[in-house]
Amino acid sequence: MKIELSSRPRGAVGVCGHAGVGHVHSHSGFVQDDSGGFAAAVGLLKAALPADTVISSVEGDLLTGVITVRTAGGGVGRAEARRGITPHERELLSRAVGRDGAFTQAAAFAAFGRIYG
Repeated sequence: MKIELSSRPRGAVGVCGHAGVGHVHSHSGFVQDDSGGFAAAVGLLKAALPADTVISSVEGDLLTGVITVRTAGGGVGRAEARRGITPHERELLSRAVGRDGAFTQAAAFAAFGRIYG
């Protein structure tokens, strides 16, 4: 099957995704992990577009807690660590370089070992 963008002025199907890098635990014990659906959505987009989602660099700002991720295809993503980051965590961020950013949890686990909260 060939996946491609339509040339029609109005689309019939939309693709969207969302992912955090950890599990969400609710008050009733429900565990949610959207990263698998996000990876599937990105896979569809990569089949139709020339997108390179391999992580080329990661930077962490110790003062603001902002983490900036750049991909080989020119994409830029930013997140803010709620409790900031330590110098040791900033050093660990580089372990995500070379990983595919479409697999958010795998990249985060490769960098930090585990994520909770």
